[in-house]
Amino acid sequence: MNHFTAYVPRFPLPFSRFPLPFSRFTLHVSRFTLHVSRFTLHVSRFTFHVSRPMFHVSRLTFHVSRFTLLLLPLFLSLPMGAGAQPGAGEVALAIPTPEVTAVEAPPLMAGGPATFITVRGRDFRPESVVRIAGTAVPTRYLSSGELTAAIAPESLAKPGELAISVLTPGPGGGTSNFVNLAVLAPFPGRFLVFTSNRRGGRNHIYLLDRQSGRLDHLDEANSVNGSDAYPSISADGRFIVFQSDRNRGQNDVFLFDRETRMLDPLQELNDPTAFDGFPHISADGRFIAFESDRFNNRPKVFLFDLHSRALWEVNQANEATADDGLATISN
Repeated sequence: MNHFTAYVPRFPLPFSRFPLPFSRFTLHVSRFTLHVSRFTLHVSRFTFHVSRPMFHVSRLTFHVSRFTLLLLPLFLSLPMGAGAQPGAGEVALAIPTPEVTAVEAPPLMAGGPATFITVRGRDFRPESVVRIAGTAVPTRYLSSGELTAAIAPESLAKPGELAISVLTPGPGGGTSNFVNLAVLAPFPGRFLVFTSNRRGGRNHIYLLDRQSGRLDHLDEANSVNGSDAYPSISADGRFIVFQSDRNRGQNDVFLFDRETRMLDPLQELNDPTAFDGFPHISADGRFIAFESDRFNNRPKVFLFDLHSRALWEVNQANEATADDGLATISN
């Protein structure tokens, strides 16, 4: 074909002296009009003239109606002529429906925190989104076979099952099959934190996960040469507050985050010359109640807010001439 110019939705095709690969055979095409709508081809008033062959045909006209093109997954791009609109004459490639083959996630507990999951499968695209119980969530595209997303705490509010699927927007695409994740009921009394002198006779703190049977030695929290004791744990098992004499024999309060495995020395809480100990953390992990003798060497009850890092003496609880301490606090 020497030249082809396309206009959509209505475009004439100016052919002239269109040679075919036959000897002494020339095809003249005129008055050819092509209409394309909804992948339907209509050809009207097609006239061609064959000259100099053994036979002569004049004004042969034929009409083709409702000639449906099913060109999938073909991508057809017609060269643009003068006046054609960008994208005209293009048939988009059909996008396949995604398929989920597996969902990787840690054990999901009712009332638990936000949890990341990995979705594996086929035919994922950058615009694909993970849906959890029918709701699209922020999704990270890693490859055509892997996506990551986060399950919000609201979706873990109660025990049950979460239906995980992947949605790819059209044209084509669609919703994948579903894979269910179980949300388990909380294990009553799951985490047990305690003190033991099993290593060299020094006190250190330990945590037992009663559900899995795993014992955590809390090496990032315990000191090598000090004594670590009197632990208290938040309801979700993430935060552990305890007393340690690792700083020159001075007892101070420390906070350990099991999720990040980081130790907080609580400098805003501790007094460099006083006894600070016997701590207790609230179930939600926000407040620490503890005992300190920083005023007149008489123990009193203090409260520390981990969110604001504010410290105050609980004057309503303390009595000036008494020893007050060994406090605990609720949510």
